[in-house]
Amino acid sequence: MRTWTSGIDIYTNGTSGTQRTNSNAMQWALAFYYAYKAYGDRDFLSQAQSAFDTTSKDYITQDIASGTSSGGRTAQFGNCRGSAVGGLFWLPDDPTNILVHTYAVGPYAILAGLLYEETKNETYRVIAKQTVTFMGALNWDWGLGMGLDDLGHISIKVHTGINKHHKITIKILLNSENLKALVQAST
Repeated sequence: MRTWTSGIDIYTNGTSGTQRTNSNAMQWALAFYYAYKAYGDRDFLSQAQSAFDTTSKDYITQDIASGTSSGGRTAQFGNCRGSAVGGLFWLPDDPTNILVHTYAVGPYAILAGLLYEETKNETYRVIAKQTVTFMGALNWDWGLGMGLDDLGHISIKVHTGINKHHKITIKILLNSENLKALVQAST
């Protein structure tokens, strides 16, 4: 794993020319964390923390949600600004894009909780709680019993490794027991 990741940008899927996303980075960061747990190599923990810290530049803080900071984004947030605390911008390199996807926020929340358990750094606990609250408050459909991506069933563009865009509808499966466990773990 160390050899593979030393030669790629973890924000891509490893294919030259692919779009950089926070979801890719958080998946790699979780892999680093679990490699650390499996092998005891603190370098993997450092890589997980580094990816988390870099991705945190796209974390929606209270200042961003309240409008006192732009978070480096030039796009308008609209009416959902106040309830955006805990979200994570999907694309790290596009200041015009304010998409927030649960497949980026979810791994970020999980990693925050795991890093808190490992380090007892209070920042990780606060972020874990805010991200889980964000996902639970905005994206949970109690009738369907699952979390919905993009605040509902919305068609989104997904960038593939062959530079084509396909419209799809994504649902992130998150049952009520998992959500409850995440909320309890983050408090």
